[in-house]
Amino acid sequence: MVDREKTELYRQAVRIVFLCSIWFTISSGGNVINKLLLNDFPYPITVSMMHVLSVCMYLGPIMRMWRVPLQKPVASSYYMKMIVPLAVGKFWASVSAHVSIWKVPVSYAHTVKATMPIFTVILSRLITKEKQTTKVYFSLMPIVVGVLVATVTELSFDLIGLLSALSATITFALQNIFSKKALKETGMHHLRLLHVLGKLATLFLLPIWILMDGSRFLTEESLAKYDQRQEEKKTTLLPTIHKNTLVHNHFQLDSQPNGPTSASGYNPAYLNSLPNYSSSSGFTGNRSTPGTTSTSGYGGSPSVMSQTRTYMDV
Repeated sequence: MVDREKTELYRQAVRIVFLCSIWFTISSGGNVINKLLLNDFPYPITVSMMHVLSVCMYLGPIMRMWRVPLQKPVASSYYMKMIVPLAVGKFWASVSAHVSIWKVPVSYAHTVKATMPIFTVILSRLITKEKQTTKVYFSLMPIVVGVLVATVTELSFDLIGLLSALSATITFALQNIFSKKALKETGMHHLRLLHVLGKLATLFLLPIWILMDGSRFLTEESLAKYDQRQEEKKTTLLPTIHKNTLVHNHFQLDSQPNGPTSASGYNPAYLNSLPNYSSSSGFTGNRSTPGTTSTSGYGGSPSVMSQTRTYMDV
C-alpha cells in the first residue's frame, strides 16, 4: 500500500515537472517570437487581438476532438460577478504583456514576470485569507532581490515597459486566484473556462482595437508608412554594409608595411576577393609597379582604389 502511494506521488511529481517545463518552453518561445514581430510590426493591441481571437478559433475544435464534457448552465448573477471580470482581466493582461515585450527586452520582461509568486501569495492572503508558512515567505526573498538588481542594471530600461510588465504580472496573479475559485465552484472544465474567457475578451478588446489600430489600418495610412519603413531598411542596409566593410579593409591595408603585391601578413581569402589579384602573381593588369607605393600609402591597383573610394562615398 505504501509503495503504491509512493509510486503515485512520483508519477504526479514527474507529470507536474513535465507540464511546467512545456509551459515555460512555450511561453519563452512565444515571447521571443512576439518580440521579433513587434520590432517590425509595432502594434501590440493588434497582436493581443489575434492572441485572444486564436483562442476562440482553435480551442473549440480541440475540445470536440478531445471530447471535453459540456458545461452545465451557470447562474447569470455568478456569470456577471465572476466570469466577466476574469475576461476583462484576460484581455488586459494580454495587452499589458505585449506592450511590455514591445518596450523592454524579453529577458527583462521574464524577470519581472518571475515576481508572479510574490503577488499570488500576497493577494491570496488578502482576498481568500489563505496563509502560507514562514519558509514560503523567505523563499520569495531571492526573487525580490533578483528583480531589483535586474531593474537597476538594465541598460534598456523603459518605465512604460516596466509598468506594463508589472500590470500584466499582477493581473495574471489575480486570474490564477479567481480562476481556481471559479473552477471549484462551477465544476467547469478548465478548457471550457478558457474558451469562454477568450470569447468575452475578444468582445471587450474589439472596440479598443477599432479605435487604436483598426481605424489606422482602414485608412491604410499606417500600413503605408510601415511598408515605406521596410523599403527604406532594404535600400539602406546594403550600401551601409559595403561602406563599413570597405572602409575597414582600406585602413587595415594602410596600416601594413608591405604592399598588396606581397601576400605576407594578409588574409589570402581577402586578397583573392580583390579585383585584378591572382594568388600566383599578385595583382595583374592595371596595377602599380612592384615595390612602388600609391597615393593611398600602399602599393596597389588604382582601379581598386577608385572602386574602394566610390563605395566609401555611397
